[in-house]
Amino acid sequence: MIEDLFDLIGGRSAIEAATALFYDKVLHDDSLRHFFEGVDMAHLRSRQAMSISMLLGNFQPSQR
Repeated sequence: MIEDLFDLIGGRSAIEAATALFYDKVLHDDSLRHFFEGVDMAHLRSRQAMSISMLLGNFQPSQR
């Protein structure tokens, strides 16, 4: 069994990169972009990365 999935996939930097890529794709999709109008994307990306990190076993708050 995998002991620490968070570290196995590359830690916080990998999760932040994947989250940024996901939202970049979402914002370039004409059928999805309108859902994010007026949204603080930096905050959303940060919170999404934090949530995924916690799900993968990192319960330490971000140092940002």
